[in-house]
Amino acid sequence: MEAEAIPFSSKNLSQILNHYSINPGSKEAKQIEESLSDCESPVSKGAKKFCATSLESMIDNVISELGTENLRVSEQWLNRRFY
Repeated sequence: MEAEAIPFSSKNLSQILNHYSINPGSKEAKQIEESLSDCESPVSKGAKKFCATSLESMIDNVISELGTENLRVSEQWLNRRFY
């Protein structure tokens, strides 16, 4: 069975927030709204931009950009503080 998809678009913001049970006035809602806006904004001349809507789409984009499927994944943990 395929997962139900919500189009990654600011016009669907209320549907996205509802799907994830996020309060429309919350900090999280504002962050999602800003992310959608960033993804929909025009890209600067000569720059590349990609907004992944899933892990699979991110991997596909990396393979496409690097021109190879011969990749090795590693992880690094950094100490971060979120303000």
